[in-house]
Amino acid sequence: MQIGIVGAGDISEEYIKIIKGFNHKIIKIVTKTKTKKNIAFCNKHKVKHHFLDFKEAIDAEPRVDGWIICSSWDSLAKNFKIAIKEKVTFLIEKSILLTSKELIKINSRLSEKQKKKISIGYNRNYYDYVPILLKEMKKNKPKLIIANLPDNYSNIIKAKGGKIKKDLVKYITSHWISFILKILKLNQIKIDLKKFKKYSENNILKSKTFIFDLKTGNKHIPLIINIIPNNPSNIEIALYCKSKNFIISPFEKLDIFDGIKIYRNKKKQNIYVPQKKTYLVKNDFKPGFKKQYYEFINYCVLGNKKNNLLTSVNDLIEVYQICELLD
Repeated sequence: MQIGIVGAGDISEEYIKIIKGFNHKIIKIVTKTKTKKNIAFCNKHKVKHHFLDFKEAIDAEPRVDGWIICSSWDSLAKNFKIAIKEKVTFLIEKSILLTSKELIKINSRLSEKQKKKISIGYNRNYYDYVPILLKEMKKNKPKLIIANLPDNYSNIIKAKGGKIKKDLVKYITSHWISFILKILKLNQIKIDLKKFKKYSENNILKSKTFIFDLKTGNKHIPLIINIIPNNPSNIEIALYCKSKNFIISPFEKLDIFDGIKIYRNKKKQNIYVPQKKTYLVKNDFKPGFKKQYYEFINYCVLGNKKNNLLTSVNDLIEVYQICELLD
């Protein structure tokens, strides 16, 4: 495979590790400027074709099989539109400056063939424990889902600049929303955006609570989302089911709780011990990136078997519709 990269930051480095791991070749790199740092980046990875213009890079020889777009957050929307217009095959990190309305318009103009050539970079959907969670949930439909989504908003603003303020929920929360929606969709559980309620808002903690209605068959399941900016606790997604509970916290760890065993100690006191299995993601590469890249090549580039975990433009519309309600 001959791969093109848009961007020269830390995420590009993570993708390059994976690309080289598959013995694929990086033949083009696109950056905003030709700074010493960006030139050094191209030299480090032995890429001769260095462009400042994405469209020019697409048109120039040699041809590219697939593009990985991981430019800065404020450039992703522009590069997304160029990739769509030029009808290239690409995997792109989330483009937060696009709204769900804009995405609906873009998606309506795409052919079915072109839709199959686009993957949105939500690597958490590809974590090692996801197949286990999906298999277990087929036997244990949730009765309640609670997502506590804290994050250090202040640090993000310091790192990315004040312009990101109005898109913070998308930037930080869309990963978790994408994960929840993917798990629900693959278990035939639908979310009803019309049955949505902003339950409470705590001005002191700047926290918000939202409730959505989920439906599977004739059953209704509440999804409660708590947005808690600058809270020191971990992300936690809890799926409470009839016979087992699934707790994801931190996001790289899945605990499956399967009842409680009662033991008697020497003093004849009852000791209650939760029975659980723990699954961790591998950290040989950035979690989820290897499987995400593999599925992008297999499905989007080669057109092989359907990839259920891939986030399409249509999926991204649903993610952003929820993020816009949470804002």
